Amino acid sequence: MSLLRFVTEIQLAHPQPPGTGLVAYIAVGLMDVYGLAVPRGAGKAFTSAIIRCLEAHRGEIQLNTEVTKIVTEKGRAVGVRTRAGEIRAKECVVAQIHPHIIGRLVDGLDTAITDAASKNKLPEFSLLVIHAALEKLLKFRAGAIANNVVMNTICPNRVDELLHSYHTMATGEIPDGVMVGASCVNIADPLRAPPGKVILHAVIMVRANNAEVGFHGWDAIKDDVVFKVFNHLTQYHEDFTPDQIRAYHVVTPSNHEEDTPSFQQGDIYGLAMSSDQMGLTRPTPALSQYRVPDVQGLYLAGPFMHPGGGVWGGGRPVAMRVMEDMGIDFESLFRASVPTSHL
Repeated sequence: MSLLRFVTEIQLAHPQPPGTGLVAYIAVGLMDVYGLAVPRGAGKAFTSAIIRCLEAHRGEIQLNTEVTKIVTEKGRAVGVRTRAGEIRAKECVVAQIHPHIIGRLVDGLDTAITDAASKNKLPEFSLLVIHAALEKLLKFRAGAIANNVVMNTICPNRVDELLHSYHTMATGEIPDGVMVGASCVNIADPLRAPPGKVILHAVIMVRANNAEVGFHGWDAIKDDVVFKVFNHLTQYHEDFTPDQIRAYHVVTPSNHEEDTPSFQQGDIYGLAMSSDQMGLTRPTPALSQYRVPDVQGLYLAGPFMHPGGGVWGGGRPVAMRVMEDMGIDFESLFRASVPTSHL
């Protein structure tokens, strides 16, 4: 049961379609070797560290700057066009362009490339995220170890009930047996909340296109979903009551797409993590080498590239490809002194 639930959460997929078994084969090994972690000081701490790194290397972060087109000259990417004007590149352009929209942002691509990219599959499910500020520390009924882990996976404990929940989700409804991952991470990381208080972090698997309100109507039902989740969690926490909830913030599938075009239709993994869209076929064979064919100096990065959605260090292979094309020896600069992932 635990393995089945874990596999489907990694892929955001129903457990029965062909191709989902691949993760059952590799995921346990990956978790054993690398584990799961969250940044101390909340997710913004990780983002802040990346910003400091970029700025230390004379990079500049520009907010609220939407890129509308890759600027090319004589078959080479030379910059980007934004709603405020053009930004010229010094050496190359590394862009997060989702395969579904690459034909819109990059002119002159072979239609065989854009047609294949437009057919990339998205996962069956997305995630609704809840951040709740609570008045006192919570205790999981499962015991002390559950209070200090990155995420507790909560689901029915019978296969038939589990599959029923997935079948219900597949129709766009919210099942009674809600698929929840929940943790109180500030117990292990006190920087996340004031002393004596707690932050409840919960993620709920849902169909992005809700049966009642569709993809864009989540604001009308999100509070009802949240309280359904809170009520469900009372079964797994000691003394968890509604009066403990001081405030909460909800991030819906439609919010994911508003945050970044890399999350088309609320897909936080960029593309489905199925066996036919991994490795040399992610996102397509033509684009899997991080270069955009026929456009020199244009490289792709993002969750829709290998190794896939989540924080896997996916920018590293892109950097290796860029440095290779520039004649810079990546091995001599990094591998000898810095432990790195091999994904």
